[in-house]
Amino acid sequence: SKGIYGRMTILPGHCHNLQEPLPLTMRFAVLGQKLRTAALANLRARTSAILPGMVLGGYQGVDPSDADVFRDNGMAHLLAVSGTHVTVLAAFLQVLLKPLATYRVYVIQFLLFLYALLCGLQPSVLRAVLMACVLLWGRERQLRADGMNLLLLTGWGLLFVNPFWLLDIGFQLSFAVTAGLLLACEKVTAYVPQRLPDWLRAVLGITLTAQLFSF
Repeated sequence: SKGIYGRMTILPGHCHNLQEPLPLTMRFAVLGQKLRTAALANLRARTSAILPGMVLGGYQGVDPSDADVFRDNGMAHLLAVSGTHVTVLAAFLQVLLKPLATYRVYVIQFLLFLYALLCGLQPSVLRAVLMACVLLWGRERQLRADGMNLLLLTGWGLLFVNPFWLLDIGFQLSFAVTAGLLLACEKVTAYVPQRLPDWLRAVLGITLTAQLFSF
């Protein structure tokens, strides 16, 4: 709040616990870092560092020239975990855990929160996970949620935990783009040529809306 801050990066192997046990969130952060390090050690190609970056977020191990390619082509968001990653994971888990029937939703919600912990509890990930959990819970009970109310409630809850997330660029972009998709996606899609297939028009409408509101 007074413009005084600092950042320090320490590799897991150089971090030693001297007194009290590490907090639970820190343990998951260390585990996520170990998974990333193990992946980088086993993926030999120069560009393979992109894969753990797309799964857990971040540019660690990514060649600067490769990172520039992502930025120059407007795809840097693929290396920042967001709603897209959570959506793909939730969809995959729904198919994988289909035999669980009654308990499937609760297992998916639990695994999504574990994923958020591994990604360092970034506000954009928390936004997506919280909204996904509410939507999954409501769908199980055949209830419908108002998207904008859910988005506002999620934002209020996150800011109640940490008000300074309001100044976080990830928080701002995540909520701005999601609000744009909820409010303007249909209007933007209406400008896409009608002669295109419906699935392509939908994809283009979502993409254009996201780009517009992120700008």
